[in-house]
Amino acid sequence: MSMMSLYVLALELMAFFGFLCVLCNILLPVLAFLLRFLLVDVPREWRKLLLHRAQQRELRRLQRRVDVLTRRKQAEEQESWRRARASAQKRQWPEETPTKGTADGRLNTDLARTEQNSLNEKNSSTQERAFTPEQQRHRLSIDSTIKKSAISARLRTR
Repeated sequence: MSMMSLYVLALELMAFFGFLCVLCNILLPVLAFLLRFLLVDVPREWRKLLLHRAQQRELRRLQRRVDVLTRRKQAEEQESWRRARASAQKRQWPEETPTKGTADGRLNTDLARTEQNSLNEKNSSTQERAFTPEQQRHRLSIDSTIKKSAISARLRTR
């Protein structure tokens, strides 16, 4: 063995040792990171995405249910207000109407009723409904959380 071959062998051993150092310090951690990312993080993120989608679907389903219930509640409120107004109008009608006679001597009750109805409608449209603070808070909390449709918005402006 000559001195030159020993020198080349020493260089090859140093190069191999350097390669092992680079491999252990740089390439192996990078490889470990990539494997961990592929085996752990990707499935975790996929499960998070699936869970998020499921939560969004459930949220949309619940929102539709809330919308249906609020529309039903508003319809029931309108119906009860209509009934209350009708019963109030019935109570306000006098037992005997003013004596406006017809040609044959009968009382013209239809005319008196239409006059009374028009007065009641004017009064009920100009009156402001008085709510207790609890009722007002309840109405505000319900009305602020629902989506308002174009029909209900038009009804409120009348």
